[in-house]
Formats: sequence, C-alpha cells, structure tokens
Amino acid sequence: MRGRGLQEMFKRWKILRGDRVRIMTGKDKGQQGTVIRVFREKNRVLVEGQNLVVKHMKPQEGRPGQKVLIEMPVHVSNVRLLHPVTGEPCAVTWKATREPIPGAVDAERNQKFRTVRERIVASGDRTGEDILVPRPAGLADRKKPKPTTAGLKDTPREAVRERTFDPSSGIGGLPPLEELLDKLNIRPHLREGTAQYLVREEQRRGQERERRRVSR
Repeated sequence: MRGRGLQEMFKRWKILRGDRVRIMTGKDKGQQGTVIRVFREKNRVLVEGQNLVVKHMKPQEGRPGQKVLIEMPVHVSNVRLLHPVTGEPCAVTWKATREPIPGAVDAERNQKFRTVRERIVASGDRTGEDILVPRPAGLADRKKPKPTTAGLKDTPREAVRERTFDPSSGIGGLPPLEELLDKLNIRPHLREGTAQYLVREEQRRGQERERRRVSR
C-alpha cells in the first residue's frame, strides 16, 4: 500500500478563519458556510455545518451513549470565497501596497513606508478597479487569550524599569571575562602559547584597560 505524499504548503493562505465560502464539489456541493478552523499543515478547512459525519459517543457516567453530527475538514481546493458584492464564488489574490507611516521618518528626514497586503478579487472575476475582500471580523482574536496579569515566571515591571548600569562610571556593568569565569568556576582548557590562548589574553587585557579608563 502506497503512502500519501507530502502536501505542498501554501506560502500565503487566501482563505482565512471567519471567511464565508461555498463548497464546490462533493456531497455538499453548492452549500455555503463560515470557515471556523484552518489546518494549514494539511491544506484543509473546517466549514460550519458542512461535510457532516455521524460520530458515536461512548456512554459515560450519568450520560448514555449517543450519535452526534460533527463537521469534518474539507480540502481547501474544494471551497471558494464568496464575492463581497455579488455573493457568488470567486478567486482572490494578494496585492501588496506601500503606505506611509504617520510621523515616521529616517535619518535623512525621508518618509518611512510599510508594506500592506490585502486580498482582492482575481482579475478573471472582476472588471474595473480592485475589489477588496475584507479580512474577517475577529480574525485577530486568540483561542487562548494572552494573560493580562504577571505569572510566576514573569519579570516584574518595576524590575525591568530599574536602572542597574551607569555608562559614565561603569558601575553595574558586567565584570571582565576572566573574573566572570573565575566566579562561575569555569576555566577553559587553553594551553599557554596557543592561538586561542593569545586571543583570550588580548581580550582580557583590552577589557581591563577599558575598565580602568572608565573608572578614572
């Protein structure tokens, strides 16, 4: 039995979670629904209320066994986005444009720009000016919201803002490498006279000279 080959991954997906699509093939051909999940590693999408299959739920304590209908993934090539104006299936493409960043300039006082990518109806399905396909509402919502309070492994905000190094005096900076190695009981096995040893010694002397210069 031959195994399935690896599926080619799309560099930039044109169908996103929350899009309205129509199924183009299979038992649900012509049906419409909302994409509720995207499986990019498998090139498949889950469409709400479509491609339903019966799943047998085993009985559990206090609940008898039962049959339920659940959605199964559909290959992305079997669905098409709905035109934002006509509501008919259409092909879309990504278009990149440059727009100025308000108040942002470079060292020469030139305006800075950023690249914005938007979906538009593909040329074969439109006439005239570009027709924008808006991003679905709620696309930025995370399934697992980021915590808003500090956890056990988070650094307190006060500690982050505390100034611990004074560049004018050198107080609070890292110690010389040799001193740090001694403190941590880490001694590299470098033979005297080797190239690595000479480089390490030169680095140590340079750090010592810089430390003396700053402390004056």
